[in-house]
Amino acid sequence: MSKNFNPVTVVICFQIKEDKRILAKQALLTFAKAVLDTEEGCREIRMHEDPADPKRFLLIEYWSDRDLLSGPHMDTAHSKAFRKEIETYIEIEPKVTFWEEAL
Repeated sequence: MSKNFNPVTVVICFQIKEDKRILAKQALLTFAKAVLDTEEGCREIRMHEDPADPKRFLLIEYWSDRDLLSGPHMDTAHSKAFRKEIETYIEIEPKVTFWEEAL
């Protein structure tokens, strides 16, 4: 862990091509498992589906330190492979926001 404890929550909202929904969901689940199993800084990953629009997903990642997210996580083989794969499933550019814990 880095010297400065700097927790961050990443919220990613995205829309998947209708005919790629099952493949995208499987890729997301596989990626989340790899991250949780191998990366010390990721505390939790949650994936939500919009009940009104099954193509819309919300991914929430909880990281113990922003430096672990922006550095080592982005450089892992599974992160690079996932980003390349998921590009083929995305219908609308994902919206990514970063949140700091308030309590």
